[in-house]
Amino acid sequence: MKTMILEWLSPMDTKPLRLIDRPDPTPGSGEVLIKVAACGVCRSSLHMIEGDWASKGLPAKLPIVPGHEIAGSVESFPLERAEEALRRLKCDPFEARAVVVP
Repeated sequence: MKTMILEWLSPMDTKPLRLIDRPDPTPGSGEVLIKVAACGVCRSSLHMIEGDWASKGLPAKLPIVPGHEIAGSVESFPLERAEEALRRLKCDPFEARAVVVP
C-alpha cells in the first residue's frame, strides 16, 4: 500500500512528507481492515507536521502516518466477530457504511 510518512517535523514548504510503499496490514483478532480510498489532513495534522505541538509531546514518536479523516471500504474482518465489528464501527450492516474515528 502507498502511504505518506512523516519522519521529521518541518514546515510544509520543505516537503516533510515522503511517499512510501508498505506491506498491506493483516487485521488481528477483533480488528477490521479498511481499504482507504481517501484521507484528509486537517489543520490539526498540519500543526503536528510543522512541529507546532512538539513542546506538548505531539507527535509522541516519529515516523508517523498523519491523517485521521478517512473514507474507504471494509476489506476483511473475522467472520466470528462480524456483529461486534459492525457495532464498534457504528455501522448499518445493510448499508455497510461507517464513520471511523481512531
